[in-house]
Amino acid sequence: MKRSTVIIVIFCALGLGVFYLGKAKDDANKDEERGPLVFAIRDIKVGSLVTADCVEERILPFSKMPDHTFCRVSEIIGGKPIYGIEKGQILSQYDFLPPERVLDGSRAPRFIDP
Repeated sequence: MKRSTVIIVIFCALGLGVFYLGKAKDDANKDEERGPLVFAIRDIKVGSLVTADCVEERILPFSKMPDHTFCRVSEIIGGKPIYGIEKGQILSQYDFLPPERVLDGSRAPRFIDP
């Protein structure tokens, strides 16, 4: 066999190996566990009341979920953000007052005027 033929065969074998490894990784991602995450479906101004028509739940793989986010719409309904929230943004607990700072005893985060 010529030297160039051997090199071509080796590159083809390596290419097929990389292809199958990538395909196996994609198949593994399809089986990955998924969970809900709350997104804003319209802009929410600072201090305005969060209603059901402002947010929605979407299902994402756990590996793509950031920490400290809301997983259920019911956790955030009635809350008032301390920062502006843009359409499509993931709702974070940092956008609202922490529950220990809420004075009225409810579970939903509330904006409290100083």
